[in-house]
Amino acid sequence: MSDSDGKLIFYTSGCYVVNAAHEIMENGDSINPGQIQQYDCPYGSSNNPGGAIAIPWPDSPNLYLLFINDYQATDFPGDPGGGCSRHLRYNVIDMTKDGGLGAVTLKNQIAIEDSMSVNSIEACRHANGRDWWILAPKSHSNCYFITLVTPEGVGIPQKICTGIPFNKFDVAGQACFTPDGKKFIRFNRNNGLHIYEFNNIEGSLNNEQWLMINNLGSYVVGASVSPNSRYLYIGGVSVLLQYDLQATDIAASRILLAVPDNFPDPFVPSVFTLSALAPDGKIYITSGTSNLSLHIINRPDCPGLYSLPERRGLALSSWNYISVPNIPSFRDEPSNSPCDSMIVQTYTPLDGRKDVVVFPNPANDRATVFVNHPLPEEAIWVLYDQPGTAIRQIELGTRVEEHAVSLVGLSSGFYFYAVMMEGRIVQQGKLVVYR
Repeated sequence: MSDSDGKLIFYTSGCYVVNAAHEIMENGDSINPGQIQQYDCPYGSSNNPGGAIAIPWPDSPNLYLLFINDYQATDFPGDPGGGCSRHLRYNVIDMTKDGGLGAVTLKNQIAIEDSMSVNSIEACRHANGRDWWILAPKSHSNCYFITLVTPEGVGIPQKICTGIPFNKFDVAGQACFTPDGKKFIRFNRNNGLHIYEFNNIEGSLNNEQWLMINNLGSYVVGASVSPNSRYLYIGGVSVLLQYDLQATDIAASRILLAVPDNFPDPFVPSVFTLSALAPDGKIYITSGTSNLSLHIINRPDCPGLYSLPERRGLALSSWNYISVPNIPSFRDEPSNSPCDSMIVQTYTPLDGRKDVVVFPNPANDRATVFVNHPLPEEAIWVLYDQPGTAIRQIELGTRVEEHAVSLVGLSSGFYFYAVMMEGRIVQQGKLVVYR
C-alpha cells in the first residue's frame, strides 16, 4: 500500500505486515495462522500470489484493511492432494500509530469461513466511488463470496453461484476486475478463461462467457486488463496473448504478442506468468522463477503489437519468484491514451515479424506457425534449406489460427521460410533446428 503521493507505507509477505522502514509493523506478526504460518512462514513468505489484498477504509484517511486467506490441505473429488482456504481474514492498520509507521490494531478477524480458492482475492470499487467490494471464489465450484466494505466496516458476505464450475487445481491462475468495475475475469490452465459481467452497484455476477486456451506451458498463468478496460492480456508461460473484450467473438480476437526467446535471465529463460496493471498505466508481467526482470506492455490500451510488448523491460534489483503485487484499481474513469500507429513505426515487434509468428525458435522436432492477424487473402508458408530447396509447405488460409509443422528428419542448422500470397513474398525469416 502507498499513500496518495505514491510513497510506500506498508506491505505483506502473507505472514506478517512490514512498515516503510522495512521492519515488522507493531503487532504485525502472525497474521495468517494455520498451515501457512506453520510450514511456509519460517521461510519468509506464504508462497500464495493473489492471496492478499489491501484497501483504504472508506472515509477514514489513516485506516486500511488487509484481507488475507489461509490454507488447508484438502482432497476434492477428482483433485486429490489439492488444497483450499478455510478463512478469509482481515486486519485493520492504523497509520497514525508508532510515529507514523503504523500498527495493526485489529488482527485476524474472520470475514468469510468456508472453502475458498487459495488465490484470486480481488477488490473493486463500488459505483458510489467510496465503498469497496471484496470477492473470494468458493473452491471447486461456480460460487463466489462477495462482501461490501463501508465506513461502518466489513459486511456480511453474500454467496453467488453462476456459470461453469472450477473443478480442478483452482489454487493456480489469476483473477482481476476491469478498471471500470464492469467485468470480473478469472483464469487458470485447467478451467479456462471465465469472463463475467459485474454489477458494481449490487455486487452481482452475470452473463458468464467461457473459453479454453490451449498450449499453455504451466499452471502458473496470469491475466490483467488495460486501463480502458478493453484489452485482456494472458500470460501463458509459453505465450503472451491479447484478447479484445469488446469483440463479438472474444476467442476469435486472440492475438499472439510474444513467445519466450530462451534468453537466460540470468540463469533460466524468462517466460510469461502473473501480471498487474500499475498506476503508470503499463502492465508488468513476471518472468517465472529466479529472474531479475519483468516484461512490460508499454501501451496496453492499443491493439495487437501497437501495445508495445517489451521483454525484460524492467530490471529488478533482486530475484523475483513469479509473484506480483495484487493491487486493486483506484481509478474508474475511462482511459483515453492515444494509439497512433505513427508511434510504432520505429518499434521492432518482439517476434521480429508482422503477420506470422514461428515458435519455438530454435526448434527440435516440431514448430508452430501462428497467423497473428487475419490475412487479406489465402497464403502459404514455405520452409527452405540453405541451397534454396522447398522442403516443407503448409496452407495458412486467412484466419487467426495455429499450424503444426513437423521437422522430423531435418538436420541441425539454419533454414529459411517465406509467407507467400499469389506468388509474391510478403514476409520471410529464419528458423533454427537443433538436435
